[in-house]
Amino acid sequence: MSKTHTSVPLCYPDNFEWDTEKGILVKKRRKRGKLVVCNDALEILRSIDGPICPIAVTGPARCGKSYIASQLIEPRPFDCVFQTSSKMQPQTMGIWMNTDVFKKTLRKGVEVTVVIMDTEGLGAYDAYSQDDLQLFSLMSLLSSVLVYNSRGSMTGEDIKKLSWVGTLGNVIHGGTDGKTTKSQAKDFIRFFPNFMWLLRDVSMTFSVTRGDKEIEVDVKEYIFEEVLKMEEETGDSIDRIREYNSHRKALLRSFPVFDAVKLSTPSIDGDVLANMDKGENRKSLSQTFLGRLILSSIVWCF
Repeated sequence: MSKTHTSVPLCYPDNFEWDTEKGILVKKRRKRGKLVVCNDALEILRSIDGPICPIAVTGPARCGKSYIASQLIEPRPFDCVFQTSSKMQPQTMGIWMNTDVFKKTLRKGVEVTVVIMDTEGLGAYDAYSQDDLQLFSLMSLLSSVLVYNSRGSMTGEDIKKLSWVGTLGNVIHGGTDGKTTKSQAKDFIRFFPNFMWLLRDVSMTFSVTRGDKEIEVDVKEYIFEEVLKMEEETGDSIDRIREYNSHRKALLRSFPVFDAVKLSTPSIDGDVLANMDKGENRKSLSQTFLGRLILSSIVWCF
């Protein structure tokens, strides 16, 4: 590698070309097809001795994944390592990783090399569902920790996308009929990552009804008791309910660890939000947001 970059693509769409010297992807005049592996990233990975803990940040497009991915790097960089933008056009294409990987000791005492991965947003206006499925499947198989970054309340589209992980067994380890047996699925889940759902820009509280009382709960409890609650499959809308329930089941059974956390809005100032990637603007961000982000990043990963 002739030049050190703060981040490089691990893989990128083949309608782009990686310029090693400039550290940028250059778009070519052709339609998007497969993902291409970047040799610069492979060199870094091949130089690592011992176990690796890849942490991936994925989620809907234009919701601030690159900022969150940058904050997971230790020591925390002054400016964002992964390119961010306040414009509608996406900045991240494919999957990117930090070049300055770092060591971390897990709770079990094992020292690992941590690789942070920033991913192309899901559900962009010009994206195809097959591209989204390809990226999400790859992230689920590559990462040890998968952070799903979304903005606001949980949506049905979020549940649908996250349930994709439940179909990976059929694709990779399917039987003769294209379906995975129960024993195969149980064995395959060992390779799925731990999961963290990060809900951004949320100030509301969450509550559930238990008996005749309404009790305030944390976001994880709310997701399990309300968002992923199975509905009775009766009535005129049985097909729709059955589809929703299948998405919920796939999500619940797929990740060995499932957690969730919420973050408040970092600022109400548009100029501050547009320049969050600059370390010099950190002092202008909400201290509640920063404090929760720092605490959560420790809990998410280790």
